[in-house]
Amino acid sequence: QRIANNDAGAARLANSVLGFVRSRMAFVGAADIAMIHRGVSKNPSLELLTDPAHRALVTALNHALRAPGLAVDIADEDSEGLYDDPEVLVRYLRARSWDVLEAERMIRSTARWRASFRLRQLRARAGPDGDMILRENIHGTLYVRGLDRRGRPVLYMKPGNDVNDDPEAAVRHLVYNMERAVACLERQRSMGNLQGDINDPLSRKLNLVIDFASTSMLNPPRLSVARESIYIMQTHYPERLGDCFIVDAPWVMSAFFTAVWPFIDPVTRRKVHFVSESGEARAEFMGKYFDLAELEPQLGGTACAPFRSHVFLTPPIGAAPGANESGYEFNELWRLAGGDSLHADRKPQRQPPADSAQSETV
Repeated sequence: QRIANNDAGAARLANSVLGFVRSRMAFVGAADIAMIHRGVSKNPSLELLTDPAHRALVTALNHALRAPGLAVDIADEDSEGLYDDPEVLVRYLRARSWDVLEAERMIRSTARWRASFRLRQLRARAGPDGDMILRENIHGTLYVRGLDRRGRPVLYMKPGNDVNDDPEAAVRHLVYNMERAVACLERQRSMGNLQGDINDPLSRKLNLVIDFASTSMLNPPRLSVARESIYIMQTHYPERLGDCFIVDAPWVMSAFFTAVWPFIDPVTRRKVHFVSESGEARAEFMGKYFDLAELEPQLGGTACAPFRSHVFLTPPIGAAPGANESGYEFNELWRLAGGDSLHADRKPQRQPPADSAQSETV
């Protein structure tokens, strides 16, 4: 069941979905109903959604997710920030063509994945994830750096820098950086730096740069990691990808792209740009999407500071007590840290601190 282009038909569908959800709530107590109505319907972001049918569907999805007594085991879900945020619900509904039932299945799947993946622990770099992030990040394989012209963050992937033979750690490091990019996106929104609002399908997204400059037959990307990464990004971060720039992909990578391309959905494929230009032509192309001062030189930009893991993993100087690095991309952290005047031996902070130190070598 899809929303029709006709507004009247869309409104009727929205009302029927709301009726369905209410029927599921027939035996819910008054206290539980009050809890549900304190959810998305009280969020001011919902009022920004201009299409009344879409507002009804967002409310219907929120009610379906929050209705107690349903035949759904919620003990294994981590739904923090998922079920009551209109912008999150809109993303899942868009990913499922505004089908409430399919969107509910998808978002519950994400909530269960978050719990089993121990996402909260990973975000905090707590326990074993603290040392793992240090080991993975020190080589500059993945990090968030710069913003595009719409204020959206850029996630860099550099497969040629991957020297650790630990697929599980590689996937967890990817998710950590996805969460960093999302936190950066939300911080830019809170500061009013993003173009567009909840109605704009191009807003609230991030950019992906995959730089193959150091990749060769001797260190090809791991296919299993690539497949798992694509699955996670498409399934649990729907409607998050703005544009993907694949830079300097060597011809020897053709077999790799042939293997992973079927796992990329058609909508995502249309967002992929293969960047093979050089010199001024590259700068001109990338300048359509980015302020070149935000981009590294190999992309045609002028952000010449080399990536430093200890800067990326350390809260900004002057941050409030208890604050962490989440929400900040590398360029801003570098500027706040004093740039080239930063002491090279400064170590990243673990959260919470671990027993042993990891030396910084980049």
